[in-house]
Amino acid sequence: MSGVVVHLPGGSGGADGDERRADAVTLRLGPGEVARFGRGSPGTPVELRLADAAISRLAGEIRVTDDHWQLTNHSSTHSYLVENPEGAGEYLRVPPRRLGAPVPFEFARVVLPTRGEHPVTFQVFAPDHLYLDPEAMGVPWGSSTVTAYSLDETATYFLVLVALCEPRLRDQSRVAVPTTPSIVERLRTHPGCAGLTARAVS
Repeated sequence: MSGVVVHLPGGSGGADGDERRADAVTLRLGPGEVARFGRGSPGTPVELRLADAAISRLAGEIRVTDDHWQLTNHSSTHSYLVENPEGAGEYLRVPPRRLGAPVPFEFARVVLPTRGEHPVTFQVFAPDHLYLDPEAMGVPWGSSTVTAYSLDETATYFLVLVALCEPRLRDQSRVAVPTTPSIVERLRTHPGCAGLTARAVS
């Protein structure tokens, strides 16, 4: 994919209880193009209108390069959060007045603080990352490099780790970590874990 797609979900542009909640907006930007976001005004047009009183008329801008995008924060008081919904909690914070912060995520959610119960968010879909093909590099390979921190995905401990992270992986829940008895119950139906005990999980 060349360029980025910016998507503002329907209803995300207005404050809680605001009858002027905006329809969904999708922008397609190519390399070198810029989209500004904020409340906007006749003298300050924006491509992405976020109708919340806590958001500046010109809150920031998205600039597209060949293989990633940059976020500029025009606010003098608020930081913006850029989350990676696919990265199990991975995020970066763009401080006030930061110019052209590079965003490395292929899929990102930009979160702007508001006075309402829910922040205003929009998504940015960026180009797929490119990776080197080790076979095409023509480098002679010697002995294999061992993995520094290897995980055995077939081992019981790995299943326990996944069960511990499951609420966050499934729905980004911020509830407490599952208890030992709940993990035992969760894994008991898994092949090879019928005899799993709380002591073994601990």
